[in-house]
Amino acid sequence: MQFTIAAIAALITLTTALPTESKRAGAGVTFYVLENFNNTGAHDHEVYDYNTCHNVPVALYGNVGSVAVDPGAYCRITYTADECTLHGDAFVYPPGETNLHQFKDPASGNVVDAGKLITSFLCQECTSC
Repeated sequence: MQFTIAAIAALITLTTALPTESKRAGAGVTFYVLENFNNTGAHDHEVYDYNTCHNVPVALYGNVGSVAVDPGAYCRITYTADECTLHGDAFVYPPGETNLHQFKDPASGNVVDAGKLITSFLCQECTSC
């Protein structure tokens, strides 16, 4: 009986000493109505699930001045379709994009008002961000 109690106590000690999983469940993203991450205007910060298409917050739809992405994630933004596309239109890496109203489209090289056009985004974990 004493051996059983000692064995159980040893197992409990071992399992509590094991490292715990500390990964976040998703990406921290903040959308701002103003450029340069200026939070004096409307803004919305949420933690979004990875690998899931999300719509831009309703309060900022059609008027996103800048978007910040927390370290540990990157996001694919879509502004040429109603919802996320396979590859998105552009990648946003931490700390984010300071002016979506004057955004250089990576596909065409033209400056577009992605802040007016952005509809959705999909974030993924990034171990080097």
